[in-house]
Amino acid sequence: MSGDLTLYLMALTFDAAVQSDAMFFGISCLYEYDKFQKGTVMAHEFHHRLRVSKTLLGNLSKYEEASFSIIDEINNEGTADLVDKPVDLKYRDKLYQSDNMMKELLDNVDITLKKLDSSLTLNSKSGEAFVSKKDFRSITKSSSGHIPGFYMSNIIKRNGLEKELIDGSDNPFNIFYLYNKAARIDFEEPTSYSSPTMDYLKKLELKLN
Repeated sequence: MSGDLTLYLMALTFDAAVQSDAMFFGISCLYEYDKFQKGTVMAHEFHHRLRVSKTLLGNLSKYEEASFSIIDEINNEGTADLVDKPVDLKYRDKLYQSDNMMKELLDNVDITLKKLDSSLTLNSKSGEAFVSKKDFRSITKSSSGHIPGFYMSNIIKRNGLEKELIDGSDNPFNIFYLYNKAARIDFEEPTSYSSPTMDYLKKLELKLN
């Protein structure tokens, strides 16, 4: 991280975001979350700003670029969601809009996981048909990685692997490996990623700087 950072407080939004050298916070959003855990919304956005992420090196194919874009997004939001989304989960019936958010992030997420899995497997074949960045955004409901990122990090956390996720958050592939490990022992038996997809991720990981 380098350079100046400007923070903007907005009156007419219940949201927060970070874009390069600027952060945007809705006053009502900060007010509501601070009732339950002070600073949690800002902490989420500062996580985006402070976390260092490895990137792929070399001449990348269109398949690799598209696949890595969604992998990176899921890690980016999935790890940051460890900061504030547990507050939403704990107080979903009391914190404004949290119940709706949890439904959006957690309900029917297995469908998203299955589509994501088959799409990554398809891209691993480098054939005429492939899944683009736009297609991946549609699969993850234009959530910037919150879907299925929070679901994955929540499964990881409740199976005792949260520290490993945090320690390895600079590696975008780490959340996928830990999720599959946690899914195999989780009491809900969640959808996991297939062997072809995991093999593909390991091949892509070799291109990390």
